[in-house]
Amino acid sequence: MRNSVIKYYEEGLPCAQCLIRSASEKYAFSADKPLMDAFSALSGGLGCGLFCGAGIAAIAIFGILFEETVAMELTIAFLTDFNAEYKTFDCCKIRNTDCLKALIYVSDKIEELIEQGEEDFA
Repeated sequence: MRNSVIKYYEEGLPCAQCLIRSASEKYAFSADKPLMDAFSALSGGLGCGLFCGAGIAAIAIFGILFEETVAMELTIAFLTDFNAEYKTFDCCKIRNTDCLKALIYVSDKIEELIEQGEEDFA
């Protein structure tokens, strides 16, 4: 997913849309216009610098791919790891360091956790 996330970011897609489009290609689900439109509202910290849109996109991707219990376990693991890495979920603070680096981190973490979810809950 990493390469496609970088490609979409460089094309100007917002962070959450980069992730959903890349995940849809890798995991074979539809990223149709309504879904892409919904994810556009997540980027930029929900449009106002709050919670990282890439983080929210990761959580939504877990929900698309897994049943609720597994998605929640992956979400907790993701949030724990993300907070350990960045010490915040605040979009403005993360964006001020390096938004693309954070996007790559989230992309890699999504893949890692999805693989774990598939192994642990198959």
